[in-house]
Amino acid sequence: MKKIIVFFIVSIITSVTYSQNVIKFHGKIMSKSGFVYNVNVINKKLSSGTTSDFEGNFAMPVKLNDTIMFSCIGYKKFQYIIPDTIKSNDYRVIISLIQDTIMLTEATVTPWPLNRTALKQAFLEESKKEKVAIANYAGFREIDGPQREPKPTFMNPISLLANLFSKKRIQQKKMDKFRRMLEEE
Repeated sequence: MKKIIVFFIVSIITSVTYSQNVIKFHGKIMSKSGFVYNVNVINKKLSSGTTSDFEGNFAMPVKLNDTIMFSCIGYKKFQYIIPDTIKSNDYRVIISLIQDTIMLTEATVTPWPLNRTALKQAFLEESKKEKVAIANYAGFREIDGPQREPKPTFMNPISLLANLFSKKRIQQKKMDKFRRMLEEE
């Protein structure tokens, strides 16, 4: 009987001391445009979390000095450390998230021409525009004429076989065949 009473008293004392360390952390998440919903609120020390509702409200149990991460698509991540100076078991905050949206330029989608010659011409014009855009961005200028790799003057037999059967060489042969086929039409 004494053992049961001692066990009961010890369990009450540990639950009281544990409950004093746990704080109810709750609040609202907002941005310039209003409430932010479906924000992930994660306690990094405990690897547990919750999400905010449609009005930006959230609530979760935390301890002192826990790091809380707020993240949502379209907003910058925000970390908040629970201060160790809290005296009560209830802590309320208002979190303001900053929008992180990148506006892209307009994209135009057009159908390809139906006949092969028009397709070939459109493809060549488009690839030339792309090369100019990339070359200007990288600070290079393109040299006119076909691209040629320098031929080695001497090649040992192992290097010759490796070159003949390499993936790059096989792919180059396929591309040359495809280019000849386009030029014929």
